[in-house]
Amino acid sequence: MILESNLRTKFIIFLILLCYSTSALANPEVNRELIPPGEAMYVTDPSILRQLNLGPDGEPVWCYSNLANSLIITSADREKEKCSLKLNQELERSRINCTFQIDQLKIELESLTKKHDEILIVKNQQIDELTSAALKRPNDYSLWWATGGVVVGVLSTIAIMLAANK
Repeated sequence: MILESNLRTKFIIFLILLCYSTSALANPEVNRELIPPGEAMYVTDPSILRQLNLGPDGEPVWCYSNLANSLIITSADREKEKCSLKLNQELERSRINCTFQIDQLKIELESLTKKHDEILIVKNQQIDELTSAALKRPNDYSLWWATGGVVVGVLSTIAIMLAANK
């Protein structure tokens, strides 16, 4: 039991040390781009620092190769280019999307115009048919008007006479 807890404690300590040691040995990075291993060196040896006259008061410094230095110098330009490429890609995607929507609306407009023209043709045909049907039947109702006038006149005369006799 004691041996088991002792092993567990040692294993946990080992894992903690492993996590801290890997972050301490990590390579430096510039704009999320790692400088290649072996291209940068963290110098902590005071004798080397004195020989090279680097760092105030013997503070540790990073020493870079030409490749690492070129990565550091060009990182801003590379980020601008990445941003420009991403912006151009988004603009192109937006342009294509807008063109697609415009084409869809043009097709919809064409179909609605065609449908409207067909409905207009059917409406005009029906108007012509109804007009010709109405013209075929005579519209002379003068006999009916005369008969109605006589009937109304007789009834009004009778009503006036009855009203006068009372």
